[in-house]
Amino acid sequence: MWRRTPSSTAGSGDRKGALAAIPDEVVDQLVVHGPVDECRAHVQRYVDNGVTIAAPMVIPIGIDLADAVAGLSPSAD
Repeated sequence: MWRRTPSSTAGSGDRKGALAAIPDEVVDQLVVHGPVDECRAHVQRYVDNGVTIAAPMVIPIGIDLADAVAGLSPSAD
């Protein structure tokens, strides 16, 4: 899953190298991001796999915070 580099990029202060060592697909699996409907589906995958309390940190971009939170509700379908 992780690509190893010859030196510890994170420990050496090489932020760009550390970020490059994390595959995009790992970020996509861990970080809920994108349009509200995709985010709701991503959170649902967590719930389907055993998460009992989802507590996302909502940072809306291009949408009102209240609309983003309402759109994440399971009843928003």
